[in-house]
Amino acid sequence: MKKQEFEFAAPGPFARLLPLLIGAGLPLIVIAVVALHPQRTAWAQVLPALLVVPLVAGILAFAMHRRKLVLEGDRISYHFIPWRNARLSELDLDAARIVDLAQERALQPVFRLFGSALPGYRSGWFRLRNRTTAYVVLSDWRRVLVLTRRDGKLLLFSLQKPDAVLDTLRRG
Repeated sequence: MKKQEFEFAAPGPFARLLPLLIGAGLPLIVIAVVALHPQRTAWAQVLPALLVVPLVAGILAFAMHRRKLVLEGDRISYHFIPWRNARLSELDLDAARIVDLAQERALQPVFRLFGSALPGYRSGWFRLRNRTTAYVVLSDWRRVLVLTRRDGKLLLFSLQKPDAVLDTLRRG
């Protein structure tokens, strides 16, 4: 299979705005509070946070917008970093389907194990309502591609064109 890339659905407006609010708004509040503080040594205590918070917010924003699902050869890559992938032979493609998570409540992520959970955006390892572990990249719960791994774990992806991805996977 030649290399094919598929875009994830864009996060909601609040999820897109939150990294900006955290990265710019929080440091401005801290600067205002420290500027009013009578001790001049307070700057040395908050300076690391003023540098780290915008950096972390920038990484989060970058990660939210740089995601692509890549099908190449016998591998599927589903993270913005290259080492998050699986072999197609590890997936049960007969069980793959597209669902609406509002209807399929058992597949809704409820407990974050490792990743990020913002209103309108979830990414990383989650425990689902049915107690299954899943790697999710969710920004739109209406059309979610569900891939079952042979080890019982799930992959849930909000893609712009989930039908095209499912057809490509099944044609192999």
